[in-house]
Amino acid sequence: LCARGGLPLAFCTENCGVSEAPLFLDERGHPHARAILRYVADPVFVIGRRVQVGDVTQFRASIASVVRL
Repeated sequence: LCARGGLPLAFCTENCGVSEAPLFLDERGHPHARAILRYVADPVFVIGRRVQVGDVTQFRASIASVVRL
């Protein structure tokens, strides 16, 4: 529902805690919105970059870089 509503999702690794899960955004810092729906809750491999904006950690990557495992 969050992605459908245009909100960013958290990007969790296998061992991450809630406080360690960065927001998963596109290369410009915007939510992926509906484009990310096909990958929600699936294990994926993504190449991107980690960005710190104030106290918020972001993981920015193109939707084209998301590969389902």
